[in-house]
Amino acid sequence: SMTLEHELTAILRMKKSKMKYRLADKSECTAAELFKTQVKGQWKKLARLPYQTKSIVVELNLTEKAKDKPNWVKVKLVFCRGVNPEKKKAGKHDWALFLSTDASLSDEKILEIYALRWGIEVYFKEAKQHLGLLSEQSRHYSAYIASIHLTGLRFCLLLHAKQNDDISRVCDSR
Repeated sequence: SMTLEHELTAILRMKKSKMKYRLADKSECTAAELFKTQVKGQWKKLARLPYQTKSIVVELNLTEKAKDKPNWVKVKLVFCRGVNPEKKKAGKHDWALFLSTDASLSDEKILEIYALRWGIEVYFKEAKQHLGLLSEQSRHYSAYIASIHLTGLRFCLLLHAKQNDDISRVCDSR
């Protein structure tokens, strides 16, 4: 809801949980039910990406407590699977679900933007496991700030070493 208050666009991967989405006819369905009734057999190949998608504009209730008044917001769901010519039908584990608060974005754009997260995720994993991010013993705020900056400096030094030594991966220079 903070995203909507500040007029930002959220793009995220959704779990295939029991969360209910509301269709235009006011019926409510889970992601798995939407897949069975709205998506299965209706995949569209993306022009520039090796994926097939099917998107649906639905409403999502952003109310946190069941007793509060429902706050239905229009979102776009993108069901996505990799192109696999041998497999004619998608099983329940062969597809992923993405949500965008901007229903006007194309399926391609939603997937491209979401893919940008991968580099960030790799950085944080590397920073936590190998560069000491937030591993200091102190509980002082200034120690946390120093840790974040020192980790960034360590990463930059590794990138510099990687480029100078013509190494293809950061972990090889580490």
